[in-house]
Amino acid sequence: MVSISPRQCNKFVEWIVFFLLILTISNTAQICFVETFKFGVVALLVTISFVLRKKIDPVLLYILIYWLIINAIYSFAFSQPFSINKIIGYFLPVAIAYFSMKIIGASFWEKFEKWLFVLTAISIIMYIGNVLLPGVYDSLSAVFGRYIADFYTEARPTSWYAFVYTHSPIEDFDYIRNAGFMWEAGAFAMMALIAFIYRFCKNDMRLDLHCYIYIVAIVTTFSSAGYLALMLFFVYYFISKRNIWSTALLLVLIFVCIPYIYQLEFMSEKFEEYTSNANLNAASYNERLEMFEYNRFLVFEINMKRLLEWPFGYGTHNITDFSGMKFVGVNGIAIFSRMWGACGLLFLLSGIYKTIKRFSPNAKNITSTFMLFAILIMFFSNPIESSAIPWLYCFTPFIYKYNKVI
Repeated sequence: MVSISPRQCNKFVEWIVFFLLILTISNTAQICFVETFKFGVVALLVTISFVLRKKIDPVLLYILIYWLIINAIYSFAFSQPFSINKIIGYFLPVAIAYFSMKIIGASFWEKFEKWLFVLTAISIIMYIGNVLLPGVYDSLSAVFGRYIADFYTEARPTSWYAFVYTHSPIEDFDYIRNAGFMWEAGAFAMMALIAFIYRFCKNDMRLDLHCYIYIVAIVTTFSSAGYLALMLFFVYYFISKRNIWSTALLLVLIFVCIPYIYQLEFMSEKFEEYTSNANLNAASYNERLEMFEYNRFLVFEINMKRLLEWPFGYGTHNITDFSGMKFVGVNGIAIFSRMWGACGLLFLLSGIYKTIKRFSPNAKNITSTFMLFAILIMFFSNPIESSAIPWLYCFTPFIYKYNKVI
């Protein structure tokens, strides 16, 4: 009879937790869009926490009560339906983040970064193969296409997902973007940056092999937000050296690289789109959702103005644009703020800042501030409002002891 040691059992539990966490964060597999699956993930994590006798922190209960109150107040004030199913559905990512961190313990971020590093390294190798053999990767959709959500293949028929890599080619693009293990390239850049910041802060503001791999990964995504966040980091990095030659080198690099980067198709097109779409008439129409679709800046403007009108938070309730029409668009920070209210936004900003300080307690405030803005750039360009990602930062200061480096 084969016996399993407690160490092996713990490793198996950790593998299950991180596999499910990353699977749900990637939000690419067809199963991730099945509500019962998410309920099942939460139920499993709660069961594991109960078996391991993990104490539930009051912060989880407070957030749940706050979420219920936000929805109840808005429903009462504006005579809108109070949908308990939608309320619980949006709370599931919160629970997934909390119980994942609680099960793993104080070493969560260290182990999480190791998973991200392995997946990132594999993704770069897969990406190289994708660039060299695009036809072969297209043909693999016959094998792995069944695992990716249907609406991804509607727009990109040869797309496929295999947990370690997502093949999602965009028509009329002269280059292939690296989506890594996420649903698209911008989201992969966000995860690489999150891992990069943890590793950099953990190593007392020093770059190592992991950091360089993450930088390479961000470069291969061709993500405008990823590039901006990376440029912000290097501005901080060179200035923090307080060396005249380093500063001079930075200025030269900026002078040389910015015109080249702007000439890239994805940068120039996005910049022109954002500057030209200054009014609602410039919106595109999303046929699948049968709504108008706005760019990130318009989504930010609309949601933040709605937040000023009702700072308590809209909860699960949708909003309309300035002409009273329903719309869709991506801007994680704005939509998160509108849903959770002004207090929710402050809670998120505080959580990110305090978590970065926990990565490196000796870090100066200016360091944490630069890293905070780099993360916000990525959250600005990704739909994090229904993801576990922001809650990993929110829960860290509450779950782990303050004097313990994570």
